[in-house]
Amino acid sequence: MYVCLAGCMSSKERVSEEVSRFGPWIHDPSAMQFDNGYYMVFSSGYRTDYSSRRLIKGLGINSWYRDPEKGTWHMNDLLFTGSNKPQWWDKYVPNNQGWFWAPDLPFKWVMYYSFEADNDSASVIGRAVATGEAPNLKWEDDGIVLLMPHCRRDDYTCPVAIDPSVFTDDKGNLYMAYGSGTSGIWIVELDAETGHLTAEAAQGWSEDNEAFHHVAYRDTKIDYIEAPCVYRHPSNGYYYLFVNWGGCCRGLESTYNIRVGRSRSPVGPYLDKKGKDVVDQGGSLVIESKGRYLGPGHAAIYRHTDGRYAFSFHYYDGDDEGKARLAVRELSWPDDWPVVSETDFF
Repeated sequence: MYVCLAGCMSSKERVSEEVSRFGPWIHDPSAMQFDNGYYMVFSSGYRTDYSSRRLIKGLGINSWYRDPEKGTWHMNDLLFTGSNKPQWWDKYVPNNQGWFWAPDLPFKWVMYYSFEADNDSASVIGRAVATGEAPNLKWEDDGIVLLMPHCRRDDYTCPVAIDPSVFTDDKGNLYMAYGSGTSGIWIVELDAETGHLTAEAAQGWSEDNEAFHHVAYRDTKIDYIEAPCVYRHPSNGYYYLFVNWGGCCRGLESTYNIRVGRSRSPVGPYLDKKGKDVVDQGGSLVIESKGRYLGPGHAAIYRHTDGRYAFSFHYYDGDDEGKARLAVRELSWPDDWPVVSETDFF
């Protein structure tokens, strides 16, 4: 089944009008991809209430491209909206009314995305693939990757199936990091051919299923943890796990900051600069609020063909009513640890 794009023009026109009026609202940005002369990024649903400092429902997943001449980001398409949505959404998560979060594009053009029932009864990570050239892509749904029941109570140990981050190890094996709050961050093994769960993982999550690996945790009474991003450095042999601590989606009052641990294994343990395991609430600071850049979160890394690294994240603009914006900074690796510059990548 094809995801609704052209059939959603009325919604797109409304959002495009607001983009023109208020500027782009980019939240939970995916890693960038570069194709046909365009950088592209995908984000959680567009937020329309600029007077609110709290997260509100948006419209599907947003597709953005960077104008190579003007150097500005423009909204391209709305994904997962309208009447042409895949039928399995309503079957497995009938209470979902439009929350779509944190798309991840580990490859061109493969997308992992997440959504959750409005009553928190279930959370889901799905997959879609596209054909075409940037910025005009045709997306086809590829079904469920992971379905989890209600997992948001503090006494639950099961992971919440949102915020996917898919990566390969040095042998070509495929993994997905995901999770939010309560039990923290997990990594599950995927089938490299299908992009879905391995046979062992498909038996379902349990604390005894060795296909699932608990890699990061934060006591929610102290702070919050979510939005994992795992990046395999191509030359130093380390895997880096970035996570958000703090609270998002509160505009000027957002407290997000980005932490990191590293490992020689794709499934951990991930240790911070002091040697503390991230699953034991460790995590070295990468970037925090500074100046107009409030609550930076949802890290992603892009390596350009010229060898430069870009570190992308969203922030809440302290000079513009706390609206969510996209930042792309230069990234370096002194002593094999990530350091985000204050210099823009572009």
